[in-house]
Amino acid sequence: MRKSEHRDLMHSWYLLLFILVIIYFANNYACFKDALPYVDQYNERDREVALQLIEQEMKSFEPRDYLAHLPPAPELQFGVRPSFIP
Repeated sequence: MRKSEHRDLMHSWYLLLFILVIIYFANNYACFKDALPYVDQYNERDREVALQLIEQEMKSFEPRDYLAHLPPAPELQFGVRPSFIP
């Protein structure tokens, strides 16, 4: 087998592997939308139920301080350096 044939065969295997990985992730990690607001019809009762669910979730929700582990941001002073003065 010549080098070019070997290289083409390897490219084919890589392509096949890539396709199999795409198929695997598409089947196992796909997130399908099951509600389309511009197609599905909702009434006022559906809206009330959704708002009640949100309100119920927010009662048990404790927001985390995502920046607590970081030092405070430095105070910016614009116009102090000579290069910024017109």
